[in-house]
Amino acid sequence: MVVPSGEDYHFHMAWDVYASGMPPLTFTPIAALEDRGCTRSWLISYTRGDFIDLLRLARSARKQLDTRFPAIDRQSYFWIALDLYDTRRGLQASTAHSERAAAIP
Repeated sequence: MVVPSGEDYHFHMAWDVYASGMPPLTFTPIAALEDRGCTRSWLISYTRGDFIDLLRLARSARKQLDTRFPAIDRQSYFWIALDLYDTRRGLQASTAHSERAAAIP
């Protein structure tokens, strides 16, 4: 899982409330995704509209991932956006693939 830089606090706080007693979440920096050997990675973004800095961080992280990896799926929930990427080493994001994924609500 990946979160925009500086945003992990919100997810750890929510995890402590909703999944108390479960192992803590671990997040991978965007720069290290290819080195982790994971074939798929989720970008989790907090999208509450009155947190402008968090929205800017989310857009920046999505842009970084969109240029590096093919997007597979995008989902939006209450104040949360999930973007799934194919993070296998050596794959490049194609314009057609990224445009198709961007069209997903």
